[in-house]
Amino acid sequence: MKKKNSGWIFLFLVLIVYIAIGVLDRDSFILSINFFLSMIGNILPVLFLVFALMVITTYFMNKDYFTKNLEKYTGVKTWILSIGAGLISTGPIFMWYPLLKDFQNRGIKKRFIAAFLYSTAIKPALVPLLIVYFGIQYTIILIIVMVFTSIAQGLIVEKLSEV
Repeated sequence: MKKKNSGWIFLFLVLIVYIAIGVLDRDSFILSINFFLSMIGNILPVLFLVFALMVITTYFMNKDYFTKNLEKYTGVKTWILSIGAGLISTGPIFMWYPLLKDFQNRGIKKRFIAAFLYSTAIKPALVPLLIVYFGIQYTIILIIVMVFTSIAQGLIVEKLSEV
């Protein structure tokens, strides 16, 4: 019960602070509201795009497809599928552990599991927000580096796990 009300209590306290600032220092209050509205105006369209991309990736993310095809593919196709699945995966990473353990039991190499885990850090749905804050050049370089690093990490994990 306490956890449910904590959000409302926080909102109420923030409103009280804003009202107090509005009464005590009207200029700071207006400046704060204007900043808030301009930030919302900049971010809201991107958040709608992020939401749309999340819905699309969730709709097309099919665990059965990856389970069936990861066993079938070899070489570069397996790297692409592993990294691609990591890119579009949704939800907390620990929820993927049972499926990844199943992959490992079926003979999928540890390098592909490590590449999947590393590439989950890149979320296509959040790329527009990343571009807004850091620019497109930085975003592209970061994604390319992370994809190649996921491959390197997969190879390192497999080599170290053989020891």
